Amino acid sequence: MRFGSAVARVASGRADPMDPPELAEAVFGVPGAVLQAPDLAAAATAAAGVALAALDGAVPDLACVFISGYDPLEIAAAGGAAANILGAGAMIGCSAPGVIGLEVGLEMQPAVSVWAAVLPGAELRTFHLSVLRGDESLTVLGLPDAAGEHSVAVLLADPRTFPIDGFVELSNEVLPGLPLGCGSRIPPFG
Repeated sequence: MRFGSAVARVASGRADPMDPPELAEAVFGVPGAVLQAPDLAAAATAAAGVALAALDGAVPDLACVFISGYDPLEIAAAGGAAANILGAGAMIGCSAPGVIGLEVGLEMQPAVSVWAAVLPGAELRTFHLSVLRGDESLTVLGLPDAAGEHSVAVLLADPRTFPIDGFVELSNEVLPGLPLGCGSRIPPFG
C-alpha cells in the first residue's frame, strides 16, 4: 500500500498557486505543510497533485477529498478539479466547515484535504444513497448488494437531509455483516 496526502487553503491576494518551498515540504511529507492557492479549484488541483506525486506515477485506487468553502458551485468545481487530476478508480468526499490532514486542521476557511492510496488487491465501489420521503415513512435508494466477506462501507451524510440515526440503526438488518463507518457532511458555511 502507498498513499499520499496534502492540504491546501485559499490565500487571498496570492498570484502563484503555491510556493516551491511549500510544495517541497508537502511532497516530502513534512507535517504541517499547507499549500496556498488563489481559489478553491486551484487549492484542490494543488492538493491532488501533491497527493498524486507521492504515489510515484501509480494511479490511486481510492481518493478521499474533503472541501471547506462558502459557495456550493465553487465546492463542486473544486471536487471536479481534484477528480480530474487524481483519476482514481474510486473517489469519495464531502464538504464540511473544516478539513484536516498532515497534522493540520483548517476550520471556517476555504480549504481542501486530499488523501490518495494505491491498495493492491482491493475491490472498491462507490455508491450514492437517496431518500424518498413519504407521508409516514422514508425509503433509502441506492443500497449496494449484500456485503461480501471482506466488505466495509463508509457513509458520508448530511445530517439535515439524510436519516443517519435510523439508517445506522437498521443497516445491520438491511445489510447484515457490513461494518459501517460514518461521518457527517455539513453544507457550506457562510
